[in-house]
Amino acid sequence: MFYGRAGIGKSAVTFQMAQAIQLGEPIWGMPTNRTNVLYIELDTPNNLVEQRFRGANFEHKFYLVTDNLMWDYRQFLSPSPGAEASDVMYQLMDLHKRYEFGVVFVDALREVVIGDLSASGIARRVYDSFKTIFPKSSLVFIHHERKSGQQTFGSGDPLQSAAGSMEFINVAQVALRFHRKGRDTWLEHGKSQASAEFEPLPISLRDDGVYVYHREQERFKVAEKILADNLTAGARQLDQMIAEQLRMSERTARIIRLGLVQKKAGEHEG
Repeated sequence: MFYGRAGIGKSAVTFQMAQAIQLGEPIWGMPTNRTNVLYIELDTPNNLVEQRFRGANFEHKFYLVTDNLMWDYRQFLSPSPGAEASDVMYQLMDLHKRYEFGVVFVDALREVVIGDLSASGIARRVYDSFKTIFPKSSLVFIHHERKSGQQTFGSGDPLQSAAGSMEFINVAQVALRFHRKGRDTWLEHGKSQASAEFEPLPISLRDDGVYVYHREQERFKVAEKILADNLTAGARQLDQMIAEQLRMSERTARIIRLGLVQKKAGEHEG
């Protein structure tokens, strides 16, 4: 389960996750296990998806399916699904047979459920319906958070902060929330039965609306370049340059510089 406010950048975050997994490249400092990825985009029309990524010069490597029609998960469980649902099912099954997708993203949960998301037992049925098509795949359902929800994991009831998602999070093995705190956005790992939980990640959407970057990693890259370009500068001068470039206090800049020096020393020892 991956959820957050509408318009906050959930699609961009999950697109980047899909890209990294497909290529087997690390993302935001974490390793990935390479596998084929299918991204089912039902929340945004095909022409808008193409326009977004054409403008950002972004070439996705994963398999992308776009459709602006709602799918009804109940048809996937029916012994006699309608003609349209049958066509969708056979197309997806054929794709899965050819590529053996390890991860399948579904954007968004609301587009595959007609009616009340809070109905008892619905989460298990939705998951099971997609498991019939994608056996052995990891499923990632993307969902829009309720506008009035202000909770984060660890404050109040975290399962109430996404509309109709309490049961979906209960049934899911992993719950990820992309949310805004103050002026910055964070990716929060609130529940996991599959891996160790990571600390909230300080990631932000770039101005192009496509790429997502790790704010701390970005700061370290800038500081590393300053150190590399000014080998004869003194510690105080380096702290001043880092502070000016990153618009922070010299004290914070010093902490970053010392951390980089310590990291480099550890690499040499290794």
